[in-house]
Amino acid sequence: MLAIAGGLVAAAGVLLIWTLSSDTSRPFDLEALATSPTIPPELGAVVGASFALWAAIVLLRLPRSIAHARRRQADIEHLYAKGSSFTGTLTAVNFTNSWLFDLPVFTVEVGYMVNGASRVISAQTAFPSSERSCSC
Repeated sequence: MLAIAGGLVAAAGVLLIWTLSSDTSRPFDLEALATSPTIPPELGAVVGASFALWAAIVLLRLPRSIAHARRRQADIEHLYAKGSSFTGTLTAVNFTNSWLFDLPVFTVEVGYMVNGASRVISAQTAFPSSERSCSC
């Protein structure tokens, strides 16, 4: 996220410098965006301001994103330290009739044994077309 914000700030700075140095005698006119036959410097200011606003939003969300990533990492480390691993058998694969980008989404069920009791866990997953082995 920080790299994205940095890129947006750099782009905003370049566009702002281009706007300020292009023609200092000409007044700033937002109407020129619609009426100019060429690319007006005002476009650079508007795009630069948009990039700066986007960068500010990204930077404001950054602490929450970092905290979320740390919580997820702690959960993963806890599972590795205290979790259990079982060998299971794939018991069902159902196409959900939905797609994640260009990947088909399936509901899969895995059956496994714990202390002599049979259990089933269900999850949704997307598979690349090269890994699909079912004809749904």
